[in-house]
Amino acid sequence: MSTFTYKQPEVFKTKTEMVYASCIVEPKFFWCQFANTEDLCEVSQLAQEAGKAQQDVTFLQSLGPGSHCLALFPDDKLWCRAMVVQKDNRTVHVLFVDYGNESDIDIQDTRPLPQNLLEKVPQAFLCRLIGFDDIKYYSASKKYSQTHPDIVLRVKEKLL
Repeated sequence: MSTFTYKQPEVFKTKTEMVYASCIVEPKFFWCQFANTEDLCEVSQLAQEAGKAQQDVTFLQSLGPGSHCLALFPDDKLWCRAMVVQKDNRTVHVLFVDYGNESDIDIQDTRPLPQNLLEKVPQAFLCRLIGFDDIKYYSASKKYSQTHPDIVLRVKEKLL
């Protein structure tokens, strides 16, 4: 398992960030992604190159919860930075750190994460809403996110 960790995104209470809600986890918790996509494009390009590497059996054996890796996103078949949440015999459940979504991935569709990608700040960060009644606003927020996916939000404080 990797002992390294990603750098933390710099989001401060005194600074307003322009972001997109990239993944809604539940009514109060959601992942935001920076609206400036230059860094995300660079990370994606580096990930595609690194994903071409041959599979390393030693790496596969070392994968475990908290491990950083590249994982092939099942929908678009692009390599993305990820962190292993859970490992079974043939699959890993990963969190895609630049988007906030999670997926089960065949363990063969993972690769070691190069140091240059580990040094890049994750492009998504977990946020929460304060002061909203979960049940009352859940269906409205879900419907809004499905109909307005490209609305830029302002974030004043991140959760983690």
